[in-house]
Amino acid sequence: MNQEDHLLADVVVCGCGSSGLIAGLTARYGGASVIMFEKRSAPGGTSLFAEGMFAVESGMQLRNNISVTKEKTIVESGQWRN
Repeated sequence: MNQEDHLLADVVVCGCGSSGLIAGLTARYGGASVIMFEKRSAPGGTSLFAEGMFAVESGMQLRNNISVTKEKTIVESGQWRN
């Protein structure tokens, strides 16, 4: 594709993380033509890194004797960001 080519779509999605993928798929299932752009080499965005507090004290952790508390995760998450 060169600079003179044009793409036409009903919906253009910038970013193929969780929200972008769902938006694009929903629009496509609704009959819209969709173009999706992602800056990374693969879709997923920051959802590829979803962990930590999103799984804390889950049933799966409890069944596997993983004892990470919400409080500890929040403290560690705050330290990681600073």
